[in-house]
Amino acid sequence: MENLSDEQLITAYLEGDEQSLEFLFQRHLSPLYNFAFKYTHTAEGAQDVTQEAMVKIWKNLKKFRTNGKFKAWAYTITKNSALDYLKKKGNNSPLRASRRKPWRRICPPPDLARTFTGPGNG
Repeated sequence: MENLSDEQLITAYLEGDEQSLEFLFQRHLSPLYNFAFKYTHTAEGAQDVTQEAMVKIWKNLKKFRTNGKFKAWAYTITKNSALDYLKKKGNNSPLRASRRKPWRRICPPPDLARTFTGPGNG
């Protein structure tokens, strides 16, 4: 599955291959988490945003145009989820938040990865 493109994995999932969705999510989990962290500046916030984004991606995969780029689509959903999260928290300015805490690259916690792979697969 490593050699399959994101679009091929989506097609396989839509044709009934559940493992292709798991592989797709594992491929993008850390980058999307790190992207969300740039907005939230907290591990908890990044987890919430990433989980919300993954659910939105999963719910809308049938609407995804396979001639488009999944990565760009996934990042747009993650960005919008992060902005929604910040609005709910009362901070709708990612720039203001970035002045308070420096950005750093971190990996998603193992329990977040298990959310998308199931018990024992993470």
